[in-house]
Amino acid sequence: SGGEDDAPTLVRRRVPLAELGLEDGDGARRRAVIEEFVSRRLLTIDADHLEVTHEALLTGWPRLAAWLGEDALGRAVRAHLAPEAADWAAAGRPTDRLYRGTRLDSALEWLARPDADPTPAEREFLRASAEHAEAELAAARDQVLHERAARRRTRRLAVVLALVTVVAL
Repeated sequence: SGGEDDAPTLVRRRVPLAELGLEDGDGARRRAVIEEFVSRRLLTIDADHLEVTHEALLTGWPRLAAWLGEDALGRAVRAHLAPEAADWAAAGRPTDRLYRGTRLDSALEWLARPDADPTPAEREFLRASAEHAEAELAAARDQVLHERAARRRTRRLAVVLALVTVVAL
């Protein structure tokens, strides 16, 4: 949509600093960008959250509004991915919390984009999700092959039993 109705939602979203990956390898670059925006009073850090200081930033900076409009998919993926990755890591990396299906497909599509900038925790979560999905798919394929072989054996046994019955009669 990209209309005026989107601006308050974008401005009011407080992002936990932990979701930004400031402590990892690319953290220095992210931290430098955030510090520059904070020094110019465009962003505010309050305790452990980051947010846009003024709603006018979106209306007064059309290019930023356009960038945010173009990255709607990335923001939607990130809004779910960051907390899921953090919860997954905090819970001991259980496989039942990994992404599957369309959510995994969307996240991997976002990850493949050149402008994607996942944190190491997000990257690890998506790697584990993709590996687990691939393992589930391989197990399902193996199960199908096993069932096909079992059906063939059953059919052969039925044919042999039918022939033995005919011969016996």
